[in-house]
Amino acid sequence: MYDQLSSISEKELNVLKAFWQSTGPMQVRDLVILCNRPKKCSDGYIHTLVNILLEKKLVRIVGYEKDGNTKSRLLEATISMEQYAALSLKESLMVSPRYKLSNIIELLLNDKEVESGEIINDIERLVWEYGESEE
Repeated sequence: MYDQLSSISEKELNVLKAFWQSTGPMQVRDLVILCNRPKKCSDGYIHTLVNILLEKKLVRIVGYEKDGNTKSRLLEATISMEQYAALSLKESLMVSPRYKLSNIIELLLNDKEVESGEIINDIERLVWEYGESEE
C-alpha cells in the first residue's frame, strides 16, 4: 500500500507531520496554518502537496464540512507516524546488508536525547510478546 514511501519529499513529510500532530481530520486551511510555521509556503503549494499525498494514498478524504459558502474536504493521514518510521527503517535495512538493526538500536541507546531505559523495556516486552505468540 505504501509503495511510494521512499519518494516522499521533505515538504510532503512536513504535511504528514501536521496530520500526526492533529487530534482528528483537518481541512486544508488547517494544514496551511500548521505547515506555515516556521517556514512560509503558499496556500496553493500546500493544496498541491495534499493532492500529491492523496494520489500516493498517504492521505484520504473522510468527509466534507461547510466552510462559509464552500464545502471543504476533511482529510486524515492513512499512515501513522509509527508505521512511517517502521517502513523507513525497513527500507534502510534493505538498502545494504551492512546496515543492521542492532547498529541502529545501539545508536539510539547511546543518544543522550533518548530515554534508553524505555527502549530496553520496550524491546524486552516485544521479545516476550513475540515469544508468547509463537507458542
